[in-house]
Amino acid sequence: MDTISIIILTAVINAFVTGAIGGIIIYRIQKKIDNTYFQQQTKFVRNHEKTAEALDNIYKKYTDFEGSFSKVIFHKSIEYSKHLRDSTHNIILTDDEENLYKNDLDKFVEHFYKNRNYLSQEAIKNLEDIHRDSQNLAFVIKTIILHFFPTGKLDEESVKAFNFLISTLKKEVWKLNIKEIDLENPQIAPVIESIYKEIKHCREKLEALYKSETKTG
Repeated sequence: MDTISIIILTAVINAFVTGAIGGIIIYRIQKKIDNTYFQQQTKFVRNHEKTAEALDNIYKKYTDFEGSFSKVIFHKSIEYSKHLRDSTHNIILTDDEENLYKNDLDKFVEHFYKNRNYLSQEAIKNLEDIHRDSQNLAFVIKTIILHFFPTGKLDEESVKAFNFLISTLKKEVWKLNIKEIDLENPQIAPVIESIYKEIKHCREKLEALYKSETKTG
């Protein structure tokens, strides 16, 4: 075999070997990329499932609170209606009534903090806001209404003091739409109704959060 033939044959063999090795390397790289992508996708799916599960349970805990709290404020509303006709004893919030919704709110918060690692920062912020608003609404029932109007009598001085406090809190602290009492036609029912609407609004925010955090694509 002459020199030229040897050179050509050597070049062909080198090209073949180089191509084969290159193909193996490319295959391995592609395989690694595919495995990494699969692992990332699997991790994403698992995290997504954990997020959905966490928010689902958090939502259920909050609806428990909404139900128990609504039950209590509904009973208070009836008591106030009766006392407008017959004020024979003070309206109070019993320990059993308070514990009825307080325990449910505590369970909501407990489940939230246990699962916060599966939640986005935006979700955590929204849930903290919902918790804060719910606590403030419970404060309205326990402290403000029952403190200012324990007998159901809506005298002008107490109504003005109540309205001033609510107005100040809304301006300085709260983002809650709690109604003030009409001086010309004082009634407690619109206030209690506004509290119920705000609790419902908190639950709707939680529903929207769930949909936002668990949507795919």
